[in-house]
Amino acid sequence: MDRVSSSEEPPTAKISSIFIYPIKSCRGISVSQASISLTGFRWDRQWLVVNSKGRAYTQRVEPKLALVEVELPKNAFTEGWEPTKSSYLDFG
Repeated sequence: MDRVSSSEEPPTAKISSIFIYPIKSCRGISVSQASISLTGFRWDRQWLVVNSKGRAYTQRVEPKLALVEVELPKNAFTEGWEPTKSSYLDFG
């Protein structure tokens, strides 16, 4: 039986990349840092694609959503940034 010396450091985890998915079911984006909120990474799954009846589209219903590329402004990851009316797309 091997004994672990008390001077040995416990194993540590190393994060090599972070992906967030601002729009549920769409392509994720790689970020170098991400703030953590009560519900997870900031901006992760904050938006959802819905149809005219308000029903959600997911990749189960529409697999092509995986091809939709998402982009957030760099300052979206600074403390206090909030989207404005011009930050949204309206397909109405």
